[in-house]
Amino acid sequence: MTIEIPEVVYTMKAKRSIVKLNARRYNKASRKEKKVMLDELEKVTHLHRKYLN
Repeated sequence: MTIEIPEVVYTMKAKRSIVKLNARRYNKASRKEKKVMLDELEKVTHLHRKYLN
């Protein structure tokens, strides 16, 4: 049995800062790393992959 932890609701300003902080790391990452990063950012921010990319 797994317990789901409710996710925090972020403001749009906070979401942008999260994306901006990860931008450099994303640009230098390999394709596999980019996939993992997008998955994590999508889950945390509830933004579409196209927007995050």
